[in-house]
Amino acid sequence: MGTALMEGKQLVGLPVVDATSGDDIAEIRDVVFDPASGRLTGFTLNKRGEGRLAKLFAGRRQETLMISDVASVGSHAVMVRSGEAMREPTSGDAVAEADPKKGDVSDDRVVTVSGRELGTVIDVIVMAGADPRVVGYRLSTPNGGDAFVPMSEQRAVSGSALIVPDDFAERLRPDLGSFSVEVAAIDQGAS
Repeated sequence: MGTALMEGKQLVGLPVVDATSGDDIAEIRDVVFDPASGRLTGFTLNKRGEGRLAKLFAGRRQETLMISDVASVGSHAVMVRSGEAMREPTSGDAVAEADPKKGDVSDDRVVTVSGRELGTVIDVIVMAGADPRVVGYRLSTPNGGDAFVPMSEQRAVSGSALIVPDDFAERLRPDLGSFSVEVAAIDQGAS
């Protein structure tokens, strides 16, 4: 698989760059997605400031960035098709209208269908590239380790719990490398 997997937290602070002009026009504040479908809807933004002091006072932008205006997501920047990609929130804007409480899966318990707790969600995993999407979750396990859950294993998500099949407890992936192999296999099976 040639496409990188990134944690959502790795996207926070990345510059938003206009692919036509090369201008650095904003920075990513937060990833917005629909946890029920895993569909990445876009990003909230911060103003871009030069230097440490300017960044401290730059602040939040009112505009949002819809995923349809993103050319690609990379490890060093989010590229947009044009400087007009950032939009004032309007009615029907999936990013602006997203309920932060409903869409925030951080600290959700990961529980099997029969009620066994496997850990707590600490981040989402995003497949970078020209078709960015949320592909799973990183969780902290009760023994203090990390594990990864593919989006395809999600049976339900409520804002307080992520439900997975009973047999998934034995199939938790302990590292991003083995998780990326599973995501690639899932993608091949879906095509």
